[in-house]
Amino acid sequence: MASGHREAAPVGGINLRATGSSTQRIIIRKIGRGVNPTIRAGVGTQGSNTNTTGTCDAIFRISGGDYITIDGINLTDSANNATSTTQAEFGYRIGVDSISANSSLNGARYDTIRNCKISLFRANTATGGATGIYMAQPTTNNSTPVPPTRTNGMNAYCAFVNDTVENVLTGIDIRGSSSTTYYGLDYDITGCVVTNFGPATTTAVTTSYGIITQYRLTQRINGNYVANAEGNGISSAGSIFGIYPYNNFSSTGVVRVNNNIVRMDQTGSFYTIYGIYPVVSSAGTVYVQGNNVSVVSRSSSTVYAVYPS
Repeated sequence: MASGHREAAPVGGINLRATGSSTQRIIIRKIGRGVNPTIRAGVGTQGSNTNTTGTCDAIFRISGGDYITIDGINLTDSANNATSTTQAEFGYRIGVDSISANSSLNGARYDTIRNCKISLFRANTATGGATGIYMAQPTTNNSTPVPPTRTNGMNAYCAFVNDTVENVLTGIDIRGSSSTTYYGLDYDITGCVVTNFGPATTTAVTTSYGIITQYRLTQRINGNYVANAEGNGISSAGSIFGIYPYNNFSSTGVVRVNNNIVRMDQTGSFYTIYGIYPVVSSAGTVYVQGNNVSVVSRSSSTVYAVYPS
């Protein structure tokens, strides 16, 4: 796509089901110097990102596609989408459509989203709000992973590099399967910037996340910048998590959360702020090293800069 190009996504968003190979990747990228091309959301039709039909509004989906790179393609919601029904629930949504008959047989693997900027509406009041980058296994409600039935059904070996996410409830949400046999493998979230995230008002009590990962065997969350109130953001009233990797399986699992900068700002009383909250449900190994965390509480909230569990 030419630099500076702008276009509107169709109703329901772009849905890429094609698959490349290790020697012939599918690459969608900016051509030329200058600003990134931008894809603007069409008119949404769903008012929740936990819709049971699997037809939640995403601007760009990768559905079971492998060896795909998207490089320097920005996504934004349209100012004309003024309600939770018409607004997008997801920017990039990677994984498998829950409405697909073969959804448990074909996960997304070896995909990369890099150098992209995603800007939605944190004011989206849909259940679950707006999420910039979302990856999940086949789901019945887009939030509870359903176990795949074979190894190729697992989402695996994907990377999110130098992406910017803003104006959302949740920045980056990467989920595997709750199956201890087929979970999620080897993910990178590196050099990303997540700002202006959380509820739309200082009084709205909604839990929000900068980066959250779930049900992964091996993952690296390194060199990111997470700040909820920066970039025209506001202080949050509900519980807020900067970086939250949890429910990661197996004694061979390794989670690295290194060299990140986390800035949390919260106003609500009786809620909790977590800068970095790594949780491992089995005897895996977690490295939390070289991070710079600052937490500001403007109330009687419970505060944790780093809270290993």
